[in-house]
Amino acid sequence: MFYKKLSNNLARWGKKSQKLPTNNDVIKQNVLNSLRPTLEEVKIKQPFAWRWLMVAAVPALVILLMISYNKTMREIPIGYVENEFDTGLAVESSDRAVGGGFGVMATQKTGLSESASISEKIMGTVSDYVDSFSRHYYSQSPDITDTREYLKTTFGLDIKTRKVEKTYTRVKTIIRGYGGRIDNSSLSEKYARLSFVVPKSDYDSFVEEVQGMFPEKFIKLSENTSNLLPQKQHIEEQTEQTNKTLDELKQDRTDLVKNHEEKVASLQKEVNRLNGIIYSLMGQRKDIPTTDTIALQKINEQINYNLRLRNTQNESLNNENNQYQKNLNALDQRISAQENRLIELDKQDTNLLNNVETVDGTISIRWISLFEIVNLYIPVYKTLIILFVLIIIFYLFVGHKSKEIQLP
Repeated sequence: MFYKKLSNNLARWGKKSQKLPTNNDVIKQNVLNSLRPTLEEVKIKQPFAWRWLMVAAVPALVILLMISYNKTMREIPIGYVENEFDTGLAVESSDRAVGGGFGVMATQKTGLSESASISEKIMGTVSDYVDSFSRHYYSQSPDITDTREYLKTTFGLDIKTRKVEKTYTRVKTIIRGYGGRIDNSSLSEKYARLSFVVPKSDYDSFVEEVQGMFPEKFIKLSENTSNLLPQKQHIEEQTEQTNKTLDELKQDRTDLVKNHEEKVASLQKEVNRLNGIIYSLMGQRKDIPTTDTIALQKINEQINYNLRLRNTQNESLNNENNQYQKNLNALDQRISAQENRLIELDKQDTNLLNNVETVDGTISIRWISLFEIVNLYIPVYKTLIILFVLIIIFYLFVGHKSKEIQLP
């Protein structure tokens, strides 16, 4: 009761005496000054683990990019021309058929190298079969008005498998089943290669069957098609030129024989005329008395003069015959050479047409590890490149910046 009355009394006193102290503003300012915090920037140091992660990420990224670059460069197609098999491998090869089967092929023996795939090389030049037609043919482009197509196809299959020998045997069986011819084949424990030809009519079916044996990621097809029209045009031009030259040579031979016969006839006529004169003079000499030395001397001089003329004509006739025979033999040799050239050009034309009707193929069979199988579906090096790039980006934009806070 006492406290209640005291409280009420104080409340009444406060209401009556409500007013600010005379130094209220000063007191207020002093109180606020004493309570205002002093702000200070405090930096949090970068965690030690981030620095080491950044140090590891940069060189690792460089190495992975180099690996990626080298792999890309190896995938650039290059000319597929190799001469010899590598040593240390079991090799079986069949002799190349010339002029039979599917035409004359000029496929070189191929080297066996596990570091280079067929699909990486087959897209280069087709110079291995062009050898049959002379390499100097192709210095100019074909006439654009000539729309003929003589398409020659070459292809390569790069197969990855865990069973190299079994796949090698099966592919050989398929090639022969399609009427193909194996030119070179090589087999080792983890690598095999086949060089062959198949008829063009069976090419699509052959490739479809071989591709169907393996998942898509385990087989790679590389194909090159080239129009042999320049070679065909060159053979036709050479044939036309050879026929023209042959006709000219035959005409030269005809003219040579005609001129020779006319010249020989003229020389022989002159020889016959001189012989007649000589025989007549000899007859006259018989009628002259032996005592008439002056007459005998004159007629002997005439006889000797005509004999010299006759000898000169006979010599000219012999020279003409000898020169004619030389010229005739030379023309006959040139004619024979042009006729042989026509035969060779005809063979080249036939070989080209036969060549177009075949497809040159090379199959590379490689053993693949389990890690490589996983890498086919999930490229490890690409994933690591992305991861390291993200680490570097995060470090540049977030990780290396010092965080600032304010403390009272």
